[in-house]
Formats: sequence, structure tokens, C-alpha cells
Amino acid sequence: MHNRFTVTRAVQFLVTNPFRSTSGFTLAEMAVVIGVLGILAAIAIPSWLAFRNTRNLNVAQGQIYQILSQTQGEAARLRADRRASFREQNGVVQWAIHSTTSAPSPAEWQTLSSNVRIDPIETTLANVGGAYQVRFDQWGNVEGQLGRLTVMGHTGGRARRCVIVSTLLGAMRRGSDHTTPQDGRFCY
Repeated sequence: MHNRFTVTRAVQFLVTNPFRSTSGFTLAEMAVVIGVLGILAAIAIPSWLAFRNTRNLNVAQGQIYQILSQTQGEAARLRADRRASFREQNGVVQWAIHSTTSAPSPAEWQTLSSNVRIDPIETTLANVGGAYQVRFDQWGNVEGQLGRLTVMGHTGGRARRCVIVSTLLGAMRRGSDHTTPQDGRFCY
């Protein structure tokens, strides 16, 4: 009799237990949560990708500026003409610092960034043999054509960053994309 009473009470407890039917989430509640998360992701992901693209462009722009400054400094220090060359090889931007009397060897080319590419429309540096070049003489002054090297995101987009060699004395500055052109270019 004692066992029967205990079993009956246990069954009655399970049937009337308030936690049994309210624990967990219903399918409708889960669908609403997943829908809200999907909407938030749809809003946040494009902003995040734009932020990453801009960051990659800023890093590449800083590297290009450093490479040009290093080339200019080497020319003045070595009292020899030096050239900075930039090219896009298999979707990767590469650079080399070398003498003006010879083309860079394959070992001299170094990778700039795999997240950017050269914008050929906005870039105005001299293009010699498929490489954009800036030449510095033995005093660190620019020899030849002034101009800009412009990079854009690997997947395209509107964002651009450029480094502009603006005077024969070798003055350089950084630029970014604008909505209105200046001298026919949007990166200044």
C-alpha cells in the first residue's frame, strides 16, 4: 500500500508540476529570436565590411608612403638614383626599391597587401613595363613624372586611398576619395 501511494503521488506531482510545461522555448519564440538576429546581422555586416575595407586601405596607404620615403632617403644617403616600383601580379600588389639602371629582379619584389589592388584609372605615376614608378635622384628629388598611386579594395567599392608625389623636391602627401573631382581625379 505504501508503494502504491508513493507511485500515485509521484505521477500526480509530474502531472501538476508547473516547471514541466514552461521550461524551454516554443518554436515560435525561437523563430522570432532567429529572425531578429538575422535582421541585426543584415544591418551590421555591410558596416563591418566597409570598416575592414577602409582599414586595409589605410594600412596600404601608410605602407606606400613609407616605401616612397625610404626610397627617397636611400637615394640621398647613397648619393645614387633610386626607384620605387609598384605592380599588381596575380591580384597581389607588389613593390620593389631598386636602382634606376636596371629592372628589379624577381627576388626584389615584395608583397604590399593581398587586400588591396592598384586603381589604374586614378593612378597617374609613370607606368614602365607594367610597373608604376617614382624615380629619385642622388639628392632625393623626383626625376621625371609626378603623380599619385591609388589603391582600392580587392573587391572594388568606392573607397580609395592614394599617396601623391606632388613636387620635384619630393614632397609627398596622403589623399582619400572625394565625391567631387579635382583635376579630373577623385583621390586627392
